[in-house]
Amino acid sequence: MRTMPFNKSRLGKVVIVSMLLVLFTASAVLAAPPEAIYYGNANSQVVKADYAAAIEAATEGDLVMLLAIKNALKAAQDNFRVIVIVTTDDKIVDWASALDDGLSFALSQTNSNYWLTVIPTPVLFIQPDGTEGAQDPGSGGNGDDFIVVSIE
Repeated sequence: MRTMPFNKSRLGKVVIVSMLLVLFTASAVLAAPPEAIYYGNANSQVVKADYAAAIEAATEGDLVMLLAIKNALKAAQDNFRVIVIVTTDDKIVDWASALDDGLSFALSQTNSNYWLTVIPTPVLFIQPDGTEGAQDPGSGGNGDDFIVVSIE
């Protein structure tokens, strides 16, 4: 039986190219997902959206909060308002500036020019029903001070 010739040079090149591809794409693959998103609304108020909770609800079939966040972010982006994203590895990313400069979310996490040291102080919070309210849904409050503001 005849064996196939083994070309070490070709195999070496394939291995090197593969390793380079892994190194060049590692930053995008290893990007941390958003945990919370802060954005400016039409009334110039900072709103906090618990993105992790919205994703969890979406996996259970409830897309209301996730769609509200998507629509609010689109409005913030279209109107050049603040958008700050806190990732699960605690990076605070100035997403509005990164978008203006054409960066992907993954690249904005690797570029310290877009990192902040302070999280904006929210006045309102995205509620599970998709509205903006004064009660933080994650705080466990009794809701007595709940105010509803519609999302544009």
